[in-house]
Amino acid sequence: VDDDWTDAFELGLLTRVFNQDVYNLPKVQEGLESGAIDEVVFARYQETKIRCIQNELMRWIGAE
Repeated sequence: VDDDWTDAFELGLLTRVFNQDVYNLPKVQEGLESGAIDEVVFARYQETKIRCIQNELMRWIGAE
């Protein structure tokens, strides 16, 4: 778990990105759990259809 991603040479230059992500993850998780935001949107365009289906399902079951 605590291994350095840069030791995985087969991943190339992405290892630096992975190291940075692993370093930042605890603070990101803390922010998500803080309650300061109502929802998380990871990708506006790519998730549009998923959000639409979710909203429609919630409407159908009367959850909204």
